[in-house]
Amino acid sequence: FWQTEAIKDLALSTQQKDANSLWNHYRSLISIRKENDAFRLGDYTPVLTDNPAVLAFTRSYNGDTLAVLTNVTNQTVTVSDFDLNEWDSKAFYGTIPLNALKQLELPAYGFLVLKKNRMTFSLS
Repeated sequence: FWQTEAIKDLALSTQQKDANSLWNHYRSLISIRKENDAFRLGDYTPVLTDNPAVLAFTRSYNGDTLAVLTNVTNQTVTVSDFDLNEWDSKAFYGTIPLNALKQLELPAYGFLVLKKNRMTFSLS
């Protein structure tokens, strides 16, 4: 069992070399948390509480606001009640997946971190 390819793929030495590994993913998240006071010190505000498939909240501190949206299901979820025009057009972490109607569509267990835009953009 310990000599299988799966175990070799999970080895830290292998994951450190792979930019898309779980180890590097969590390393990036920890770095974002350390570098952004809003995540560590900011006020927590739940958003989209009517949608049980999405865990979403904002953290605000000293004029910076970040939003975290997480699909907690094993199916794609359309998030039509979240106004992307208030947020930077480039995701702070992750990608902004839009459907044909330009609505946010989170893949199964997908997530997104956005930063509040001081200037707005339009999806039109």
